[in-house]
Amino acid sequence: MDWSLDPDAGSVTFDFINASGKTSQAYKRWEAPPNTLMPSLLLSEYRNGLMWFKASGTANVSYPFSWSRDLQHWERFGFLPFDASGSAIFSLESADERGFLRVDAYGVSVSENDELDP
Repeated sequence: MDWSLDPDAGSVTFDFINASGKTSQAYKRWEAPPNTLMPSLLLSEYRNGLMWFKASGTANVSYPFSWSRDLQHWERFGFLPFDASGSAIFSLESADERGFLRVDAYGVSVSENDELDP
């Protein structure tokens, strides 16, 4: 597959190449995704049986939030909304299970009234 952008025309074209030739598909009204910061996630403290986390990234963007037991198979919790300062603070109950958390690199712009499904 090859692809090309034409920002002036507001389109993106995908060329699918196989043994019988090439098929092209153009999409009009394409808009560049917003520039977003690479998010970070820090464990800030442990208090009253809760682990408190602070995430940082682009203001007013929601990032996919996932967990894994083995760093290979990830399961999405949902989307983590960042506030106007580019922060999100949340807590999780500690558990006997061990695992890993991540905030994925590609977020989506949201307003306060938007709802995002996992």
